[in-house]
Amino acid sequence: MRRETLTILGETLIKFIETLTIFDETLINFI
Repeated sequence: MRRETLTILGETLIKFIETLTIFDETLINFI
C-alpha cells in the first residue's frame, strides 16, 4: 500500500512538472 502511494505521488509530481514546463514554454512564446 505504501509503495503504491509513493508511485502515485511520483507520477503526479512528474505530470505537475511536465505541466509547468509546457506552461513556461507557452508563456515564453506568448510574450
